[in-house]
Amino acid sequence: MRISHLKPATLLLFAGIGWACVTESTGPVVPPTNDNPIRRATITGKIVDYCTNNAVAGAVISVGYDGGVSTTTSDASGSFSFGDVPVSRYEILNGQLVANDVYTVTASLVDYNQAQTDSAKRYRNYYYQNAILTYTSTTDSTGLIGLIGSVTFMISELNTTIEGKVVDRDMQDVPNAVVTVFDQSIVAGAVIAQTTTNATGDFTFNNIDNGVVVSLSAMNSDGSQQGTLPGFLFLPCNLMNDSLRSHVVAERIRLTPADNVAPFVIAVTPENNADVTPGGFQAVFTFSEPIRQTPYTRTDLGIGHGTIMDAITINYIALKKGAAQVVYTAQWNASFTQLTVSPEALTGSARYTLNFIGAAGSGNLRDYAGNALVNNTLLTGDFEILNFTTNGGSAVPATPTLTRRLIPGLYVDLDFTGGNVNFEWTAVPSARSYNVYKKTGNGAFELLAQDVYRTYYTANSGALVTPYVGVGSNPLYPMSVQYAVRAVSADLVVGPASTPVTVSDAVKPQLVGAVIGGALSTNLYPYTLSFTEPMDVVSVETSSNFTFSNTGGVSYTVQRADYLGYTGGFYVVRLTVATSAAPIAGYVLTIGNNVTDLSGNIVDSAANSQTF
Repeated sequence: MRISHLKPATLLLFAGIGWACVTESTGPVVPPTNDNPIRRATITGKIVDYCTNNAVAGAVISVGYDGGVSTTTSDASGSFSFGDVPVSRYEILNGQLVANDVYTVTASLVDYNQAQTDSAKRYRNYYYQNAILTYTSTTDSTGLIGLIGSVTFMISELNTTIEGKVVDRDMQDVPNAVVTVFDQSIVAGAVIAQTTTNATGDFTFNNIDNGVVVSLSAMNSDGSQQGTLPGFLFLPCNLMNDSLRSHVVAERIRLTPADNVAPFVIAVTPENNADVTPGGFQAVFTFSEPIRQTPYTRTDLGIGHGTIMDAITINYIALKKGAAQVVYTAQWNASFTQLTVSPEALTGSARYTLNFIGAAGSGNLRDYAGNALVNNTLLTGDFEILNFTTNGGSAVPATPTLTRRLIPGLYVDLDFTGGNVNFEWTAVPSARSYNVYKKTGNGAFELLAQDVYRTYYTANSGALVTPYVGVGSNPLYPMSVQYAVRAVSADLVVGPASTPVTVSDAVKPQLVGAVIGGALSTNLYPYTLSFTEPMDVVSVETSSNFTFSNTGGVSYTVQRADYLGYTGGFYVVRLTVATSAAPIAGYVLTIGNNVTDLSGNIVDSAANSQTF
């Protein structure tokens, strides 16, 4: 699309559910300046029942901007509107400077559903979509006009029942099988519901979206058999006025034996960079399941016969001496889950490498279902070079003492986004150099830096929550990072690891905004709270963790608290508060000490309240 400065301005806003296609520019982002000021736009929209095409009134619609969340309610025609919405980004597209921005529009049906006496007339509690505002042209050099876009939410009542049966390949009933329904219309691939079959292999799902397309899969109780419903299941729209549910009977789901899990190496002995005794040394590779024996896996023919023996090499590497290949033998155990490699005549005070990469990556090591060996990324030595040293010529170096340095303005406590950390350790008299290791979450310690000759090191921790894909994401779990250091002797003997130093999110979250929306009903108000860090869902959705004071005799009751995740640049919680009378100015909302971020940090006491 070519941008012209001679055509009238047009605002394109794409948002919907399931059936909308959004295209976003990938040009460089230009921040607002005096020449590129923040523009303002209006978002209008409508929420409509997908099957009946009737408008849905009473849905709570919210959009976050300007440090808070604006909330409105759809009217009798299903319409809603937000004014004065900032368009705060510029991108270079086809050589032209184009203003655009991205917003998450949230439609909440929580209050609407609670008001329905007929459960068949309820919808999903929440619907989310991205709204992209962009200008395609300008009217003149002074700016852009006609800033308005539309959002349409197509939603569906939860009044469909799906029934079916799960059988095995002999058409016999499969009890206790897990059956899952996947959405293929609103959020393609998302899990809608899950249940288990009864003693005769039958299953039932209630409260499934009306008129959507779904897929079904099943797995028996031990996971050894699985199957899917052939094709998609098209659920009809129930347009009857007596609220009878749509009733769909699915074809039988037939299970067949399944093994789609590839084998991998679960342990390598010794560990990478271990210091071992040279006499009687053996390297053992342990696999997650038996490896099917083929001519390639034979270990009795030696080198030169096109077997696994040609793909494994052990090399001697020492200071002041060239490399030399070491002769070895190999042997499988009776169950074919372990391969033991036995080199001949290792010497002391030397460094060795064992290269298993050729065998691991050959595609010839497979399980009995034909799945090829895959890399275990948490382990070194399967698809990577395994390093080890032998003791004998020099003493094993002592253990360094590792500490973390905190320097104001340079190396500080990190928040959930992570950052640079600096370490120092005590010098070991017999050390030639030091190796630094890093462990992320529940993974294994991996070599971060080798042959460090100083006694300090700076590293970047990476994000301290997961999943994390950058600003705007909604992390769910905290994650810590650990560091350790080992001393290395003059003949490359690696000493024991220091006590690890753990780095995690240590910055307290802050309440940076609290906005009261329009009354939901008499003396019932929505409060939107904005926090600086991703929050622990349980703590922020506990109503008793929010208290009111200086109320002038008016009582405040938090009826419910909902965590909306990342919205408008902050992590947002929505309170529904009932009062005994109209609020009197000057009252205070305080966040309790039980409210924490994902890492357990309590809300900062200097930023945990708001006066209204």
